[in-house]
Amino acid sequence: MRSIKPRSKSRRRRGNRDSGAKTFLSDQMGLPVESQQTDMEVETAIERFTSDKYGVVYHSRVPRVVGGLRVAFLTAGDCELEFLKNFDPSHGAELRHGAAGNTRQDQGAITKFIAAYGAGLHHVALKTHDIDVTLAAMERAGARMIDRTGRPGSRRARIGFVHPTSFGGVLVHFVERD
Repeated sequence: MRSIKPRSKSRRRRGNRDSGAKTFLSDQMGLPVESQQTDMEVETAIERFTSDKYGVVYHSRVPRVVGGLRVAFLTAGDCELEFLKNFDPSHGAELRHGAAGNTRQDQGAITKFIAAYGAGLHHVALKTHDIDVTLAAMERAGARMIDRTGRPGSRRARIGFVHPTSFGGVLVHFVERD
């Protein structure tokens, strides 16, 4: 049997330096849906991700109106896919502006995104325990901010966005949930 000698203290210290990096877990990925059809279009997009041919364990929820968007979430493993579609009030659903979770300004952002890039990946959301602390830390680190403080998001979350220029073209969205 071979004995293992412990490393010297100085070597151990070098290997254990705190790099200042924080651990963030993925909360969701947002995917705009281009069609102006009814919820059937969103259900079709979800079916593409949840069919048995991908071997994905999933849980989907009924699409609902959040601010100016119709939103459907699908859980795949530890990550959620958020399908976003502009809401057309002629379809009869009720909008409740000003209630917790409404983000009316996001409707314009999704419209602009689809016009520029078409349907596809819109944002990556990362979980945080304190949205305001996280956003302040991002700004101190030199990130270009869309939100400097948390604002209401879907499902009673507080959210904040960092501009895509700070993450190589990817829109990053931090999420704080109770």
